[in-house]
Amino acid sequence: MGDFSAANNIGVIWRDRGNLGRALQWFQKAVEAGDGDANLEIAKVYLGKGQADKAIPYLAQTCKSPWATDLSKEEARQLLRATR
Repeated sequence: MGDFSAANNIGVIWRDRGNLGRALQWFQKAVEAGDGDANLEIAKVYLGKGQADKAIPYLAQTCKSPWATDLSKEEARQLLRATR
């Protein structure tokens, strides 16, 4: 658990500092380590950049991930509805 939590937290730090490229790299590392919620973070970066086409697959992955929290799944469902 610690590995993906740390990777996700580092991604949040980079996102908050405005370095979206680095944030995406760390969120991807979190996904690879088993963090289902990091897919939602990736999607939100893309949505913030106006790239819904890139965000949609990550939102869908969040919804079907057994490792994503219920809150993340619900937020992903809401964002998917808003992109259509």
